[in-house]
Amino acid sequence: MKKNIGYLPRFDQARETITKILEFFEEEKSIYHFTQFFEENYGSKSDSTIRLTVNTLVNYGLLVETEDYVYKVSATGTEWMKDPAPMKLIKILDEHVEFIGELMLELRGTAHTAEELIAIAKQKYEVYLGSSDFSRRCQVLKSENLIKMNRRRQYSLTAEGEKFLKILDGCEEPKVPIRKELPKRATAENISNTKKRDIQFRQTVKKIMEFLLMAKSKPYIYQGGVLVREVYGMLDEFYPDDYENMEKDTQDAFELLAAPGIEAVIRGEEGKYRAAKTWKEAEERIEFYAKLIGRWRMT
Repeated sequence: MKKNIGYLPRFDQARETITKILEFFEEEKSIYHFTQFFEENYGSKSDSTIRLTVNTLVNYGLLVETEDYVYKVSATGTEWMKDPAPMKLIKILDEHVEFIGELMLELRGTAHTAEELIAIAKQKYEVYLGSSDFSRRCQVLKSENLIKMNRRRQYSLTAEGEKFLKILDGCEEPKVPIRKELPKRATAENISNTKKRDIQFRQTVKKIMEFLLMAKSKPYIYQGGVLVREVYGMLDEFYPDDYENMEKDTQDAFELLAAPGIEAVIRGEEGKYRAAKTWKEAEERIEFYAKLIGRWRMT
């Protein structure tokens, strides 16, 4: 299952950053030793940021957790390091991250703004991206000269990007699953501020559930659950500084997820929350009640 792009200290130098971290983990190392390495190379960061960095490379399939808090380069990572070519790395990311190859496919033969691409991701692929999530994808692709941006802030493919699409999956047209039909072009004018706000809030809710489910699988780290401030600190890594609703959305998301009938999360001792359902179950319950409320308002 593909996941979000996660966090790296330098997305604009993703290949160099990933190479350096994988070299560090060529032999098994603990999260404690990685914290020292991280501070020496990228400055002091919170514990959640350190964990996010490691989890990101685990999600890419480049690191494996051999035992609690101990990591090593995976077989995929070892193979890539023998020939750390840009195209091979992007193909690995495309296999593990939502809306990488899909983003490039949408730029074939046309240019799009960030707002248009974020809308396409949601409407066509059901991938909900914040502006920071989208920016990180573009930083990686731009750093490998696969996409570019013009003075009108429109993204398009480079010659290298066209070449990558041709070799992706070994065919002329990449096989990208399309879940929904979309009008030819989603323009920024068609996306109201309310719609953008809705996309950000939905993504916030999803990230909170993903974090709580991860915490549930690691009781030795998150005993009794997670505090709201821990989740807020994690979310703060994914959203831009000008996202003024982040704190309110975090609180609103917890109220929604803990609401009667949904009960995707439970508030336990000392104000800690823990997941009680999977994200899919939570989403289905939210959609169910959203439809009921919509019908109620129409009567």
